[in-house]
Amino acid sequence: MRRPQLFIYRVLGLFFLGAGTLGIFVPLLPTVPLWILAAFLFARSSPALQKKIYSHPQFGETVKEFVEDGVLSRQNKRFAIAGASAGSLISLALIQPPPYIVWTVVMIMIAVVVWLATRPESLIIDEK
Repeated sequence: MRRPQLFIYRVLGLFFLGAGTLGIFVPLLPTVPLWILAAFLFARSSPALQKKIYSHPQFGETVKEFVEDGVLSRQNKRFAIAGASAGSLISLALIQPPPYIVWTVVMIMIAVVVWLATRPESLIIDEK
């Protein structure tokens, strides 16, 4: 990979890592999804920073399982769906956008909920 591209991935990774870290303290700012995005970016630009995310005592294992295996526990699915839904509803209530924006957000949320609900909850190991 070229140097400018590595630099961009690393800067974006640091941005999402910082935003996710802020989410630990700010309600409705999601930590884990932002750290997942940062881990994807660091996988290409800085494996050491990716490992640092994976070693976090509270969120690291969840991020690692999702990035490496696409696994999301039932509890984390519930948190993600509830958080995304609450954030969308609060935003729509506060902003009061035109109906076409409301319907666009609703359709996106339905797609996100379906996608999250269909993620595997554990890694299936075939023992043959």
